[in-house]
Amino acid sequence: MPNASIEATVFWGPMAYSIMGGLAVATMLTLVFLPALYVAWFRIKEPTQQEMDRVDASGQLQEITTN
Repeated sequence: MPNASIEATVFWGPMAYSIMGGLAVATMLTLVFLPALYVAWFRIKEPTQQEMDRVDASGQLQEITTN
């Protein structure tokens, strides 16, 4: 029975490192690479100050009314 614990450690140890590494890489891709790729692909530009002034506190765009 002592060999059973050694066999389990040999199998589960490296697999745990692989899972942790995969999760770390996937997290970096999701939080850093994909948003940067989206901005580059769709050519998203930073809003101007005039556009920023048109957004109210709730994040909704205010309508411009002319009277």
